[in-house]
Amino acid sequence: MTNPAPPLANATLVFSVAGGYAVDSTTGNYVETTSDVSYYATLKQSRDPQYEQRIGADESAIYMKGRLVSPLALSGVTAGDTAAATIESQEGRFELLPTTAMTEHYRQFLGTPIHGYFRVVGAGSVLNR
Repeated sequence: MTNPAPPLANATLVFSVAGGYAVDSTTGNYVETTSDVSYYATLKQSRDPQYEQRIGADESAIYMKGRLVSPLALSGVTAGDTAAATIESQEGRFELLPTTAMTEHYRQFLGTPIHGYFRVVGAGSVLNR
């Protein structure tokens, strides 16, 4: 089996992206249709002093920052969205935080800078308690 991630990526982020609307046959209401979109990124653990100073902060959250590797820009994903994530062979959830605006021209060459909180899901995780 080959690794689908580009050579520089150490993270796979799978976001549920809205694709349109459909009518629910039971209720007749419009419901959002979504599809899973995979993004590959290079992320590293970093310190977030603002978060560490908050009372009651989730100590299991790891602040990560880096850049997208493939595709180079987010589409249909906004700050606050959560992805199923695999970072350095650890499975969990990645919550995307807002970033400062970057000229679109540079994103096509460098990859969109991203940062957020990663929470491991599995044995010993607070999400399983």
